[in-house]
Amino acid sequence: MDASHIPNLPAPIKVDLAGKNDAEVYVMGIDLERRIDYVSKDVYAFYYLNRVTPRAKRFLVSAEPSASFPMQFQTWQDLRRSSEFEYLDISEVEKLEIYAQEHGVKPIPV
Repeated sequence: MDASHIPNLPAPIKVDLAGKNDAEVYVMGIDLERRIDYVSKDVYAFYYLNRVTPRAKRFLVSAEPSASFPMQFQTWQDLRRSSEFEYLDISEVEKLEIYAQEHGVKPIPV
């Protein structure tokens, strides 16, 4: 997604799914077992997307990282508690399909 899709977006952001019904719907998956600087970049990009799309429905998909990633584990806990978007565990992705069907979400061409 870039400024041609989302006004006020200063740099492109990669999302995994983008759709629209009454409002935009964005889905981003984050692999929390990568280096913390990559994880942080994705998390900050997603939070910025939240700021410039206040009316959008947003989903973050991830999974609990291994205990060998303590900083990522803390990030995972924080993401799960956030009220700015709906957190889904990777095992719950079928909820995205249900949401899309119930709300008539159509893909946004990118």
